[in-house]
Amino acid sequence: MPENEKKKPNSLSWLEQTYRKVSENRNASLAVIALLCFLIYSPTFFFSFTQYDDDFLIVNNMDSLTYVGNVGRIFQMPYFDYYYRPLVTLSLMIDAQLGGVQPVMYHITNVLLHIIASCLVFLVLKRIQSYREVALAGSILFAVLPVISQATAWIPGRNDSLLAVFVFASLYMLLLYSETNQKKYIALHVLFFFAGLLTKESALFVPLFAWFFITNVMKKKQSVSQFPLVASWIIVLIAWWYLRDGALAQIKEQHQILSLTTFVANLRVPFEILGKTFFPFNLSAYATFDNVSLAMGVGICVAFLLLVVFNRQRIDRMMILFGLGWFIVFLVPSL
Repeated sequence: MPENEKKKPNSLSWLEQTYRKVSENRNASLAVIALLCFLIYSPTFFFSFTQYDDDFLIVNNMDSLTYVGNVGRIFQMPYFDYYYRPLVTLSLMIDAQLGGVQPVMYHITNVLLHIIASCLVFLVLKRIQSYREVALAGSILFAVLPVISQATAWIPGRNDSLLAVFVFASLYMLLLYSETNQKKYIALHVLFFFAGLLTKESALFVPLFAWFFITNVMKKKQSVSQFPLVASWIIVLIAWWYLRDGALAQIKEQHQILSLTTFVANLRVPFEILGKTFFPFNLSAYATFDNVSLAMGVGICVAFLLLVVFNRQRIDRMMILFGLGWFIVFLVPSL
């Protein structure tokens, strides 16, 4: 056999060995994920403000963002007139304090949020997936997916990145609680859940998925004390509803009309984004209502459901359902 043909397996073996060594080292894996995110999204540091919500949220709102005395006020006012997302506004306020009217600081924050979210994906996958190579591959895939690029490249898209940070951190703390039953982890789980609610309404689904994960996916169900979890979720939801209701009181009727209309009109969006995840064409920060992507998304969803039906291992079936449901539900239009 020629020498050049012998080198190919050796080269592949070296790559495999390097990848395995990186995946076995948590810090090395996190460093690789962070570096990939930086290399892909560092060009956004030179992007300007856009006329798609940047002007409304930042440029024309600079006096309010730069006044530190408004920190308390942001928890008493709506976001975009009919949402309640004070932590998104707080993040913009911090950027305004550091960078003023220059867009670079806002873009740096967006990239940092994406790095943190991608690293948290790795930590979560490593806890629920015994193969570290799979955990690293999944987190790298999340870091480079074109379909979520607008959450990093577009400043107002940070509500999704910030939500991802809090939701993945909440799930990670739940996993630690399930392994140790230490109350500090349930406290951190609930804290991140509350922060997620203050970032985007989609966090309402966290208890639902946490409960599904505990009762159907985890192998050691008996190690989890469920009463503190449920009680904490109820307390947090009441607190969030009280704050939200107060902030939206003056526009409550208008908010309900707009929210219901938007919700119904955008119900197809999660399936379109699922299609664009596998076929990343016609990407946009806004819903494009693309019938081709919709058809692809529905087809992919059906394929996963068939995989669940014909998979003999219950844990694998539950994991597939959990992942597919997580993807779709957290893209459901905000209420």
